[in-house]
Amino acid sequence: MGGSNSTNRKIIYKNGRPTFKGDEVVKGFERDNGLLFRIVKRKKGHQTWAFYNDTTQYNMRINVTFAAGCELTALGHTKVVKGARGEWVATVVVMPGKTEMFNSSVTYVNGKPTFMGEEVTKGFEKDNGLLFRIVNKKKKQWAYYNDTTQYEMHVLVTFNEDCDIKALGKTKLEQQENGEWVASVVVYPCETEMFIEGRVNGFKSKMDALPLSEEYRQRQAEKEK
Repeated sequence: MGGSNSTNRKIIYKNGRPTFKGDEVVKGFERDNGLLFRIVKRKKGHQTWAFYNDTTQYNMRINVTFAAGCELTALGHTKVVKGARGEWVATVVVMPGKTEMFNSSVTYVNGKPTFMGEEVTKGFEKDNGLLFRIVNKKKKQWAYYNDTTQYEMHVLVTFNEDCDIKALGKTKLEQQENGEWVASVVVYPCETEMFIEGRVNGFKSKMDALPLSEEYRQRQAEKEK
């Protein structure tokens, strides 16, 4: 059973209700009440999508292709792969009566990261996210991008002891007495810093947006001479 998008203000759910609320609800099919619904929430320049399956007898498989220039984060059980032409293909299966978070778009304000990945996670709730963790699952690499012009971002991530990782770029990696690994790096305005590579099995992160240091200001002044 195939479907197409149809926007209609009159939305009637028959077998339950979605667990995600948004500003726009789009029907997946013309038949019955729409059966499948795409729910879109817009906030400060970015969008978050979810899909709700209002049937009791169908599993809904969603495939959405995004253009190569799109920046998005896969949510929930959604899988994102890069196509041969650079496009992004996001896929998820929505079981009957269930809501699946799908993706969240990312808006960069002051530049673009120099590292690409399938997963982009915002560092802060403020504004557009300010700092972004970018994960390339195929290469098993992480990077951080600072999208601000007035802060330097101090990133510290503690990885579980059974992670198998190595530091990349300017990242410092130290093993603690309890076996955990602590990786740290400073990301300056509009710069991308490679972070780690390897197998990750559990982590917790701490990020601080601090005023620009005198060292950074002096370095920038030297560049402008």
